[in-house]
Amino acid sequence: MSAHLLEQWRLASTFKDRLGSCYQLAGQAVVDDKGDLIHGSIQGEDNPRIGHAWVDTGEGIYAPVIDKDLPYDFWIRFAKPIEEVRYTKTEAMIQMLRSKHWGPW
Repeated sequence: MSAHLLEQWRLASTFKDRLGSCYQLAGQAVVDDKGDLIHGSIQGEDNPRIGHAWVDTGEGIYAPVIDKDLPYDFWIRFAKPIEEVRYTKTEAMIQMLRSKHWGPW
């Protein structure tokens, strides 16, 4: 298997492993001081709107499922996000401890 194909397979496997874990992955990133936790919804092209979590780093968006930092303008075009609730690290950690789960809260 070529190095390129191996890398593509690794990325696809990582994505599949991360898919459906946005609340946990975004929460972990916030605990690690990456930025503010956002709970809201996104809508990809020709797909229904779904609940989602991401991180506002202050310089852009950290998209946890794809494990990428993205510019705000790209995130808005790509995901059509609607922010419902924003949590600081402290607020998010309080919610995590009270609820004993990653969200949504």
